[in-house]
Amino acid sequence: MAVLPAFQSAGIAQQLLDRAEAELLAQKCIRITLDTTAPLKRAIRFYQRNGFRPSGRVTDFFGMPLYEYVKTLK
Repeated sequence: MAVLPAFQSAGIAQQLLDRAEAELLAQKCIRITLDTTAPLKRAIRFYQRNGFRPSGRVTDFFGMPLYEYVKTLK
């Protein structure tokens, strides 16, 4: 997920994530995951504020570690 710089800090990412989670809940999903890379520190903080936690799973993304984050939906 990405938001153009001109529109960052306007709540758009939060709206996108909220909508995605609502759709997943409607489909009876109870666990969601996402992957990100270490340089995306701002995104990682955003995901952590929204309840995502590192799963411990790390894979390779073209030579860069790709970290999985997980969240249990209620």
